[in-house]
Amino acid sequence: MFVLLGKYQKLFPVFSLLLLFSLIPVCQAVTITVDGDGSDWAGVSPILTDPTGDESSEIDIITCSITDDGSMVYFKMDLVDGPNTELNTYHIYIDTDRNSETGYSINDIGADYRLVHDRFLLRRLYSWIGSWSYDKQIQCQINTETHILEWGISYADLGISAGQSIDVVFYAAPQAGSDYAPDEGHVTYPKTPSETKPVGGIVFQIDKLAILSPYLMIAFAVITATSILIKKRRY
Repeated sequence: MFVLLGKYQKLFPVFSLLLLFSLIPVCQAVTITVDGDGSDWAGVSPILTDPTGDESSEIDIITCSITDDGSMVYFKMDLVDGPNTELNTYHIYIDTDRNSETGYSINDIGADYRLVHDRFLLRRLYSWIGSWSYDKQIQCQINTETHILEWGISYADLGISAGQSIDVVFYAAPQAGSDYAPDEGHVTYPKTPSETKPVGGIVFQIDKLAILSPYLMIAFAVITATSILIKKRRY
């Protein structure tokens, strides 16, 4: 056994390098939880800020944000604190082929999909086939205290792949009046396919040594003790 272990003493430098590598911190992203709590959007800047007061206090959109985690796209709307904020209907129009000549015409895009949160708390995905066709229920949640509305939709449901740009228009529509964000035109996410996108949620560091150190130290102690015994037996 000692002879066998002795043959592997030359691997100690490799083991030491692996131990040093474990000290290097890595980043891990926490995906967005669609629960109306905007805290996990920290570090994700709004993709647009809509003028406050451009519509009635019941429907005014303040900011809109978009991010993704590689398989899901997340949207957030920050709304004013109005008397009927939670009773209004909110839409997100998405042009996946970025062709204004196809899809539902709104502002300057041809929307292929529409996400809806209506006053009856129905959260739905619609696709455009000459008219709006209901596809499925989706993740969506409004916070009645902070007036944050969050959405989550998979890339597969939109028929797109990670990094593919989409054109988006946000829309609020109560029984009377409406608010577009942006008021004219649209926003594109990501701005270019090669753009580095913020991953959804808070990005924080994990020290790999904190996780692996108990196992690494035990292995290091065993190998060191064995090496000492081998040297003693030789002398």
